[in-house]
Amino acid sequence: VGQFGFKVSMGQIYTALKKAGFADVVEVGVGADITSVKEAEEYIEMVPEKQSFMTSSCCPAFVKLVKTQIPEAADNVSDTDSPMVSTGRLIKAQDSYAVTVFIGPCIAKKSEARLYNEAVDNAMTFEELQCMLEGKDFIIAEQEARPQPPPYSTRYSRG
Repeated sequence: VGQFGFKVSMGQIYTALKKAGFADVVEVGVGADITSVKEAEEYIEMVPEKQSFMTSSCCPAFVKLVKTQIPEAADNVSDTDSPMVSTGRLIKAQDSYAVTVFIGPCIAKKSEARLYNEAVDNAMTFEELQCMLEGKDFIIAEQEARPQPPPYSTRYSRG
């Protein structure tokens, strides 16, 4: 939220995205919860019985760095999906026709989205979003702060 100014709220961002044509907005925090649980399970399974340590990072640039520049440590990088990928998979499990767009601060997420294109259809930076919205004359700080939807996990429970 802070990317768009100190006085901008999540409700204003939600309103601007809906006006711009996004069907829904899902906070990637739901994917972070999934990732945290799976990484903890992976760590318990692997360390110390199978390997002495395990790194974890949701940063595709870090993962690529280790795999290309420190290949001897590549097996110690967690295999758990990032929150972006976990969220995309959750959405696609509920609606296989959904088009998912991750919006975040890092350009490296674009390459990760290409690697996991079954879960994430596209990725854009906050700066790109800002340009897109301003191009449509949607100034986030001027939007009505609509109530945000409930968390994704409660809106679309599997059951």
